[in-house]
Amino acid sequence: MLSQLGKVSLQRAERLMTKANIPAQGHAILRENLASYLEHLPTEEYTGRWGEKVSRDLEAGYTDTQVLERLHQLEQGMRELAAHLPEDANFWISGGISKGRAAAVSDLDGFVDCGGLPPEKLQTIRDLPGWNSRRLSVFLPQNKAALSPAGDWLIGNYYGGLSKETGQTRDIDLILVGRTDGKFDPSDAGMGEQSACFSREQVLRTDFLVELFQQRFQAKGYRIEFEPMRIDADGPVRRPAELEWHLG
Repeated sequence: MLSQLGKVSLQRAERLMTKANIPAQGHAILRENLASYLEHLPTEEYTGRWGEKVSRDLEAGYTDTQVLERLHQLEQGMRELAAHLPEDANFWISGGISKGRAAAVSDLDGFVDCGGLPPEKLQTIRDLPGWNSRRLSVFLPQNKAALSPAGDWLIGNYYGGLSKETGQTRDIDLILVGRTDGKFDPSDAGMGEQSACFSREQVLRTDFLVELFQQRFQAKGYRIEFEPMRIDADGPVRRPAELEWHLG
């Protein structure tokens, strides 16, 4: 059953939405996201990380359909990156989306195991067509802080910026890992059990983020359908704490 704290959080979320003139119909994901944030905010002072998320989401006032559109937008950005990576590349998704907290203003966090991608290729990813990279840094093996225990990773940050074609912000935040040997272990990078792994083929050919969000959102006790969009509770809502999420 939903804990007393969970019930209170939903009630608080509903009051905030009413105050912001956001109707309940068509905003089920927004309500659940707000309730998740509010469980970290026992008082009415909306400060810090979770308070910023509350303010951000209320200001956006996004619909369930807009969340789906955002996930498709992020998928397209990932496909543009995947097209330039070798066949053995793998994508590890973490952050709110992997916990069933997707929003129309969500970014995408994770790691990319670039397989046997040469270092010089990793350094040129900033020039991918359609992307304006805000920052890219590549750490070579002599940088001991960037090495795995096996000492075989080249790590860089790639921040997807403004699309030159559409003018829309993709907000994809990834750590790129180019390994010369061995296998990428996400636990070495501090990623929790909620992270999800996708092959390059899955990224290129499937609605992988939509399917991930649907799985994780339904694990809370909701039922979500697309085309037309419909969301309702399929039994008691279970909202796992951030550090207690385990994959089924």
